[in-house]
Amino acid sequence: MKSIKCIKINCYLQVSVMNFVKQARDKGAGSWLTALPLVNQGFSLTKSEFRDALKLRYNVSITDIPSVCVCGERFNTSHALNCKKGGFVSQRHDNIRDMFTGLLDKCCTNVSAEPHLTDLQGETFQYRSANTSQGARLDMRARNFWRHGQDAYFDVRVTHVNAQSQANMSTAAIFKRHEAEKKRQYNDRVMNVEHGTFSPLIIGTNGGMGAECHLFVRRLAEKLASKQREDYAATVTWIRTKLAFEVIRSTVLCVRGSRKPWRTPTQHTDDFGLLAHVAGLNTTTPEPNRPHVNC
Repeated sequence: MKSIKCIKINCYLQVSVMNFVKQARDKGAGSWLTALPLVNQGFSLTKSEFRDALKLRYNVSITDIPSVCVCGERFNTSHALNCKKGGFVSQRHDNIRDMFTGLLDKCCTNVSAEPHLTDLQGETFQYRSANTSQGARLDMRARNFWRHGQDAYFDVRVTHVNAQSQANMSTAAIFKRHEAEKKRQYNDRVMNVEHGTFSPLIIGTNGGMGAECHLFVRRLAEKLASKQREDYAATVTWIRTKLAFEVIRSTVLCVRGSRKPWRTPTQHTDDFGLLAHVAGLNTTTPEPNRPHVNC
């Protein structure tokens, strides 16, 4: 019945809007719209963030943004979600990694962020694109997640689902492609050298998730619910909602954040002692009164 209703709605949509509506239907992509704005749980957005989030959700142009990026390229929403200037793309990734790591620490052991993989000693792997660099790292590690006594490794990737390189692709196809790429890079190495499991956690800027990430979230919710004696449905819904807010906030920040370093009109030295001496400031600080102690 639901699919028939969606088909009827699709008939009235323009082709340019159709892809964005389909993206908005991804599981978890709209969780932020149904939550109460609770600041203490991180479920709140400013008025500006909320408006921008709705515009990004349905491809409505955001007009009051710079025309040129500090990197020299033409600035628009698509460029903002990919440009590395300002560190917002890295921050988007790190926020999600830290959120997942904190939750894993509540229900698993041997949890760490950015664990180093064991250095290789002549091992070879199936794919030429496998990561064989010494000092390679993944985003997260947790023991007893999938199987007791075994380490599970995870790597997060947040992808701009409307990037030019992914035009005319469904989000399911986009996520599957990125999962396959990550698996070629790390799966053999983790399984054969670390004797662990590897799961790529692919998340879209629309708030959707790849198949492996859906499995991860469900398993994480199961373990948290069991450990804390909570309801599974409430736990998995909370995780999806929390993730949706992290994605929305970081995506809006990519568009609105300032990529131009702040500079004062006149540059001063960082030697504050020299500055105080030149200005003739009294830098002697009286000793605080200390209570007398009888020995």
